[in-house]
Amino acid sequence: MSREVTVTSPSVRIRRAPTTNAGVIRVAVNGEHWPVLDIVQNGKETWARIAYKENGKDVDAYVCVTMSTGSELCVITGIDTQSEFAKGYKAGMMYAHGLLTEAIAKL
Repeated sequence: MSREVTVTSPSVRIRRAPTTNAGVIRVAVNGEHWPVLDIVQNGKETWARIAYKENGKDVDAYVCVTMSTGSELCVITGIDTQSEFAKGYKAGMMYAHGLLTEAIAKL
């Protein structure tokens, strides 16, 4: 199942980077949705990198899903976020373990 983000707040800004200081591409309103390319954790904020076209060209575009205050602006469908996080966490830990094992073997 593909991931999709849908705006649930009255409006949300589509930005050029996953930060509140990034340039605004446009303002999206409640009910708009896009395919999700990636989920980015930026401190306490959660951002979705979306497939967005501007003037017929694909551009890097991000929407804030969850603000640092905990307010939810959008909802992501099509994934089990807990299992997605666990899978990524395990992969990261296995990678770190491999690096440590190699470093110890060189000693």
